[in-house]
Order: sequence, then structure tokens, then C-alpha cells
Amino acid sequence: MLKAYAADDTISDKDAEEYLEKFGHLDGLGKRSGNPHQRQVARTNAVRSFQRFANLPETGKLDETTKKQMMTPRCGMTDARTRSVYKWNKNQITWALTQPTSQLDSGNVRRAIRQSLDIWAEQVPLNFTEVHAQSKPDMVFGFSAYDHGDGSPFDGRGMVLAHAFMPENGRLHFDDDEIWAFEDPRKLSKATPIYYL
Repeated sequence: MLKAYAADDTISDKDAEEYLEKFGHLDGLGKRSGNPHQRQVARTNAVRSFQRFANLPETGKLDETTKKQMMTPRCGMTDARTRSVYKWNKNQITWALTQPTSQLDSGNVRRAIRQSLDIWAEQVPLNFTEVHAQSKPDMVFGFSAYDHGDGSPFDGRGMVLAHAFMPENGRLHFDDDEIWAFEDPRKLSKATPIYYL
């Protein structure tokens, strides 16, 4: 399992390899098959793939800049880019909050979601409307921890913050082990990273 890192930590080569595999840059077959030279080529290509994805110089070397990028909090979904295009012929999008966090009042979580979706709606021809969860909304927001039944378990505090699934699934999950805040300056003074909705 991937772990969170303090500012002065460094990621080991073994953890970096696990990271590359988890986020779609190194497949298990390339990691274990072939002779040592073939495995090294697979790892070098995986590092290059990650560097390309992260807009870093594509050296293929696990340098400090690449390791630091691997240590930053991120989305939990794979970095692999798909070649298919999903066409969704809807511009009226419904959403619901089905599992709020105990860290925030659910009204504030809903307000944060509304504000975020309003920013999105200013840029694209979509309208977002909150509905009851029983009405099968297009987007379903929720907070969960560790294994929460979608095949993409969270890793505890640090590293993976959230993940989302493509339409028509529409689930958006936030790691409830993170520290979440919404318009709360009191949480700014804590040393632990805080993520704002």
C-alpha cells in the first residue's frame, strides 16, 4: 500500500515501482518477466511515461524531481490515457451527496459542491441540479475510507485524496481519512495538510 510522506522523506525505489504499477505506467508483466535487462527497460519506460504525464523532463531516471512528484497527494485513478471518447448527450446533470463526512456539516459540503459545479457550468454548457439520491442522479458524491466497495480502496491519510468514475457511473469519492475543511480558517494553523472543498 502506498504511504504518505513528510516533506523531508524520500520515496524508495521499491515504493516508486509500486507507484508506477498502481497508476498505470508499469504493468505487472513488464515488472516481472524477461531477463534483468528487459525488466530495467520496462522500468525506464515506466518512469518516462510518468514523467511525460507529470510534465517533467523525460529522462527515464528516477531522479529527485520525479520522486518528489510521486510523493505529492493526488487522485487515486490511473494516469493511463484512454483512446476512446465518451459521448454523453446531456447538458442537464443531476447530483446528490449520499455519504457526507463527519468532519463538516453536510450543508457546507453541499454548498462547496454547488460552488464548484457553478464554476464548471460557467465554462461548459452544463447545468447542475441537486436531487435526492433515490432519483438515480448522474453524479454521486461521498466520503469513504479504505476499502469502500468500488475496487479502488483509499490508503489512509496522505497520498490519494479522491477518485471519480466516468459517466454513466458518475461516482465521486473523497478519502474521509484526510482532513477536510470548508471556509474554516481555524484549520489553517494545523501542521497536517488540509484539503479544502
